[in-house]
Amino acid sequence: MISIQAIDHVVLRIVDLDGMIRFYTEVLGARLEKVQAEIGLWQLRVGTALIDLVPVTGKLGAMAPRRRGKGATSTISASGWRRGMAKRFSRTLRPTES
Repeated sequence: MISIQAIDHVVLRIVDLDGMIRFYTEVLGARLEKVQAEIGLWQLRVGTALIDLVPVTGKLGAMAPRRRGKGATSTISASGWRRGMAKRFSRTLRPTES
């Protein structure tokens, strides 16, 4: 089992900015902390962590690589993401000693 103590921030490249802001604020209780629309960055605060929303059509979002394989960006379902992450972490992380 992985024991995460804290997450500082995550960056999500997104398509539907309004929908994502609604989801994170109304469903998860995040608050909009900072907007830098000129570069395409919306930051939401959840506890001590930040969620950076980066629309793919913005300046930052357009900078991501568009390739297949390691480092590629794509759309994936939540269940597919969980399976992929479980497989990846089972190979790279070892359980912590209690």
